[in-house]
Amino acid sequence: MIKARGQAERYVRALPPSEPNPPFLLVVDVGHNFEVFADFTQAGKAYLPFPDPRTFRIRLEHLADEKVRERLKLNWPHPSALDPALQPADVTREISAHLAELAKSLGEAGDRRRDGQALRAGQTGRRGRDSRNSLRAGQSPARPSLHRACGGASQGGGTFLP
Repeated sequence: MIKARGQAERYVRALPPSEPNPPFLLVVDVGHNFEVFADFTQAGKAYLPFPDPRTFRIRLEHLADEKVRERLKLNWPHPSALDPALQPADVTREISAHLAELAKSLGEAGDRRRDGQALRAGQTGRRGRDSRNSLRAGQSPARPSLHRACGGASQGGGTFLP
């Protein structure tokens, strides 16, 4: 498969300048699998596993999945529909939804456990603020190593700004 990919990339480099480089390379091991590589810049210089390094190899049994078949079909009539750079709003909305679910579940977990874990997370943030404030006030911080890392800002009239 590596040699076949190299051969496909050489074909792309051999195209006449008047021909655009293809956005996809499909490498096939007949009877076993497909490997999909994409270069949406169409520069023909950096074909990367598509959609990602974990799922670029499509085994024959994966073709039973409608999403996989649809992704393969789009390679020919509408390859730009698969370009992640043209879909940032969709990705942002999807990530936002996941983050909202995560925040909600963390909030519910904190409500259920008002002891230990939830309180320690808040205390960690206070500890960092207290260290910064002690440096600004000219006091020695709780950790000498932090004090040294800040260049001894509390000595010699220096000011430490995070």
